[in-house]
Amino acid sequence: MADNWIHDPAFPPGTVRLEKLRGLNDAGTETEIILQPRPTNDPNDPLNWATWRKYLNFGLATFYALMAFAQINATTPTWGPMEAELGFDAVLMNNTYAIGCATLALGSFMLIPFALKYGLRPIYILSSAAQMAIMIWAARTVTAGDWWGVNALQCWVGSLAETMVQMTVSDVFFVHQRGLMNSIYIWASNFGSSLAPVAAGFVTASQGWRWVWWWMTLFFGLVLVAFIFGFEESKFDWTKAVVHGMPASLEKTSTDGDLKDPSGEKPPMSKKQAQPAVSPIETLRTTIEIDPSIPRKTYWQRLALTTTTKGPFKLFARHAYQPFQILFTIPGVGYMSLVYAVLLAWSTVMSAALSTYMIIPPYDFNSTQIGLMNLAPFIGNTLGSLICGPLSDRVILRLAKRNNGIYEPEMRLWMFVPFIPFQVAGAFWFGYALQGGQSWVAVAFAFGICNLGSAPISSIALTYMTDAYNEIIGDALVALTFSRNTLSTIFVFAMTPWIAKVGISNVFNTIGAIGLAVLLFAFVFLWKGKQWRHQKCSYHPKMKLPRLLLSALALQSVPGDAVAVPRAKRNASTVGEYTLPKDSLDPLGRAAALAVTRAGFTYGPPVAGGPYYPSGVLGSAKAAADLATLQADLTAEEILTAEDSASATAGSLAGKYNGLETLEDYTLLYDGEWTNTLPKGPVPGVLTNYTQDLLFSMERLSTSPYAIRRLSPSSDSLAFEVDDSVANKVAGMTLQELLEAGRLFYADHSDQASLARTTAYAPACDAYFFIDKASGNFLPLAIRTGVGANLIYTPEDTDDDWLLAKMMFNVNDFWFAQWNHLAGTHEAIQIAWMAAIRTVSVDHPVYGLLDRIMYQAFAIQPLAATVLFVDGGAVDEVFGYTGAAAQEYTTARYNGGSGAFQANYFLTDLKKRGLIEPGAGPELSHFPFYEDASVIYGATRAFMASFVAAYYPSDSAVAGDTELQAWAAEANGAAGVLDFPLAISTREAAADVLAHMAHLASTAHHAVNTNELLSASSTLPFHPPALYSPVPTAKGVVGGGSSSSSNASVADFLPPFDKVVTQLGFAGLFARPLLEGTDRALLHMFDDAEMLALMRAEVRAAAAEFKSAMQAFSDEVGGRSFDGEGLSQGMPFVWQALDPKVVPYSITT
Repeated sequence: MADNWIHDPAFPPGTVRLEKLRGLNDAGTETEIILQPRPTNDPNDPLNWATWRKYLNFGLATFYALMAFAQINATTPTWGPMEAELGFDAVLMNNTYAIGCATLALGSFMLIPFALKYGLRPIYILSSAAQMAIMIWAARTVTAGDWWGVNALQCWVGSLAETMVQMTVSDVFFVHQRGLMNSIYIWASNFGSSLAPVAAGFVTASQGWRWVWWWMTLFFGLVLVAFIFGFEESKFDWTKAVVHGMPASLEKTSTDGDLKDPSGEKPPMSKKQAQPAVSPIETLRTTIEIDPSIPRKTYWQRLALTTTTKGPFKLFARHAYQPFQILFTIPGVGYMSLVYAVLLAWSTVMSAALSTYMIIPPYDFNSTQIGLMNLAPFIGNTLGSLICGPLSDRVILRLAKRNNGIYEPEMRLWMFVPFIPFQVAGAFWFGYALQGGQSWVAVAFAFGICNLGSAPISSIALTYMTDAYNEIIGDALVALTFSRNTLSTIFVFAMTPWIAKVGISNVFNTIGAIGLAVLLFAFVFLWKGKQWRHQKCSYHPKMKLPRLLLSALALQSVPGDAVAVPRAKRNASTVGEYTLPKDSLDPLGRAAALAVTRAGFTYGPPVAGGPYYPSGVLGSAKAAADLATLQADLTAEEILTAEDSASATAGSLAGKYNGLETLEDYTLLYDGEWTNTLPKGPVPGVLTNYTQDLLFSMERLSTSPYAIRRLSPSSDSLAFEVDDSVANKVAGMTLQELLEAGRLFYADHSDQASLARTTAYAPACDAYFFIDKASGNFLPLAIRTGVGANLIYTPEDTDDDWLLAKMMFNVNDFWFAQWNHLAGTHEAIQIAWMAAIRTVSVDHPVYGLLDRIMYQAFAIQPLAATVLFVDGGAVDEVFGYTGAAAQEYTTARYNGGSGAFQANYFLTDLKKRGLIEPGAGPELSHFPFYEDASVIYGATRAFMASFVAAYYPSDSAVAGDTELQAWAAEANGAAGVLDFPLAISTREAAADVLAHMAHLASTAHHAVNTNELLSASSTLPFHPPALYSPVPTAKGVVGGGSSSSSNASVADFLPPFDKVVTQLGFAGLFARPLLEGTDRALLHMFDDAEMLALMRAEVRAAAAEFKSAMQAFSDEVGGRSFDGEGLSQGMPFVWQALDPKVVPYSITT
């Protein structure tokens, strides 16, 4: 779809400047229409096509839609003869019709991704051929199975007519033309829907029912030929052309030929000529200059079978689920889909009612007469389209003019008003007429006036969606198609028993009342629609830079204040205060609500490895809400990383980085660069002290604290040997002596040796570290490469060899940290949270607390599947191992211990690895991660203890909480949470579980991800994610004596500039500079007014204490600097990753 719009940064999606006021003349205000979207300078841009080419494409697409709807609706007049000849009954015919409605709802989900990937032309052609084949099958129907298959497949393929035509309109026509185009489409589809039964009735009566389908075969053959030789692809890559920012003038021109290159000055226009031309079907000549250097495509080039968009198909396959996301998260898409669904449901039920009730007394109609009854809705549709089509576009131009030239999509909704009475009155009258056996004229008239209202309203709904959500129009239309056909399916299946129970008049009274309520909601959209578009603009899978920039600016912090960041409220208590099950005022209602949740929130397959992922209607909606808020975060970050990447690229072109020939050149990457994504720059010391062994070793106790463990002298053996003489020189003790003294530590990444590699290189290192007996420092002893010659490096090697060894270890540790954190934090709490959702009422205080902490918990797996792990995705571009390997590795980490719940309690884990309270050996003199995390965990655990005490006066009260016990049972049962407590039967156990959930969501995650990633653990030159020269098979291959030679040689292993930008841009997406100082920061973890209002006073007091403690700790962290020895927390760099004012409180990426 055309994506080149002129947007004012203050405008939400869909709001555009459509007219530019140029002053006054004798005729009044003079305006010029601004073309939206903007044409490019490419003559092949569909927006620049000659009018005849536009209308040819649109005409063919419309004829395709006409035939698709014709073949779907031509069936009803054939029912009687088919029943007589083949022995079918009314139930079979009704049910096969309903199954067609169901496949209409599903077809677009499966087929539209192919159109987005390969273009509209091949899909139009293949679907036309498929429908011709299905018509042959229909004509040769013998069994009920044939008829089930025909109805299912013809509607499955025909569903494309409900989406692709609007995609064509969006590609080829401007905003102020789309109302007419969509009205023509609605008229054509109704032509097929209404007149096909008329023709089918005559054909059935004169030639037999099979000839209905033979004629359809003939017409689809004509459609196929027309598309092969006449339909051009309208998908256009506008990013490669120049999009002009000048407003376009309108003037009438000849309809012959394409747009001409303007030359010379235009003659002055008379006052009469200066009147704005508002006819939406006039050919437009703009002030845009067509680039003569761009060759126009030849006829055969225009008819290429496919126009493929680059990228793996998995990226396009996401459009099979994105429609569900936007359907439930974007009000405009949801409402217009509902409007369209209600209108189709009316029409479908009316058509089915005619075929069912007018073949019996008092009417006794035959097939021809049943078919002729469809003339009435056709006449109504035609009249409605003739009125609404041109009028709709003229109305929005007039309203835009009165609004200082600004067009709002809601302006079209005023056209609902005159047509609602026709729609509703027709529905009511239709039911009364059939119920009372009134004249067929009354029935037909009611059918007609109902459609007189439905055609314009349908057109307006389509056009509103196209204008307001153009960037996601494909997904929006698929959502609309799903909604309308799902509702139709429900009504058709329910119609017969429903009418039998209450009578046809009451059925249509109910349908009319439902429709009236839905249509009147348009007035709410007139009031709030623009606001909702603004609020939901960040949900769009594709966003425009100015709009994102606005979102980003809106999130920037105000010094000293917490700025409220919009949050999707996914659940809300139904009572005035959270209550335990025993205190519920409506226990039956509470239980019933939980039963609904369990039915709608189910365990689906993993999306990106690891545990289950939410499924079902409620599960999908909750996951979509999380994903939408994450998209809002990431799209804001994309602006910053894009600006930083562009600045860095400009610096490279200017020679700023000297071609990255030396290690020092890599430090220049941060010299005045990446200031948007990383406002404070890399942490002090990480660029200047990276050659120091102490920096390398202390990173294992700060930026990446999950790989290291102390070897136990009683139970561990040595992984590899280090010569005693070398160990004595480095550590003053042999390797065995270090082990026996409890001073030896080990980090093992050797399991990475078996992973699938990209074209880059990677080792599979393991390493020894030790506590120095003399200084007490934690230092590196030896690194083994794990691949090739499996070399063992120590500090006794040359400076270059040893520096390269540390960098190779960092390649593996970078990989480990990212995927271990995904398994150990995201996935571990995701599945525990799912178990809680299915068992704990939204009225429970525990649910209210977890709903706050688990913000965006379900967002990471879809992101990982579609951006990180996908073939050709971010992992393939950045790391030495593939995205598929990352998913396998993450799953293995999850199942191999990282996903265990109790075993990874904060203190339990550190004790288990011998990092605190060791059974042998000295304590670590400095352990920055523990020092910082213990403050946060201590405050969190204290809050949770107060929270639990506020609701549970004793352990028995905890054990008696049926929902809490159900959570534990669910976690250990259906959810399969690894190592979750078998029961939560004491206050201490409850506080431990809740504190661990909060710890994983905040401290454990953000120590290795978020801001820390770009500021420390992915900084270059010391932290490459891959090597770009093979892992050495011998020592001495780097360096040559001089420092410059050494550095240059080591630099050969580092990424080239294009990979550098990819790496830093990737890391930048996970930074959260815009959250600093907002209410999304850890300081405000429990500081949620909406949540606390439903909590007890003791909880509110505990939340205040937590906030105070975090404020004090933030002041301490923010004030850190180097001491007299050039150290901070015993490290040659300043670590501030867990500053509560900066780090988010939730599991955001």
